[in-house]
Amino acid sequence: MASTTSARRVFLQHSATWVTAVGLGLPLTARAQPTVPNSLRILCTAPGGSIPDIVARRYSEHLGSRYAGGVIVDNRGGAAGRIAVAALKQAAPDGATVLLAQGAVATVYPYLYDKLAYDPIADLK
Repeated sequence: MASTTSARRVFLQHSATWVTAVGLGLPLTARAQPTVPNSLRILCTAPGGSIPDIVARRYSEHLGSRYAGGVIVDNRGGAAGRIAVAALKQAAPDGATVLLAQGAVATVYPYLYDKLAYDPIADLK
């Protein structure tokens, strides 16, 4: 009697594990893969040779192998980063342009400047 109970318990444990694995881990439908842009443009809010520019170029070295067209660092220094944010707003929303900026662009400037050309919540997602 003891061997029947233990065999049943093992069977239930294995079937519960299988059902969980199928339910959580194995997709039953085909899913589309996200498209990766051919190249990446990093908008930097500081001029060339500055610390943010060096950080952007280090990122571009590491990300260069993932993009066939390469990674471009586009320095848009001036106006406390607002020029780079304006360029980001004009870029196509395809994920091929990113912004490397100080946090003040989204946190402090809305309180410091009366009129901004961007909305930090809606435009900088």
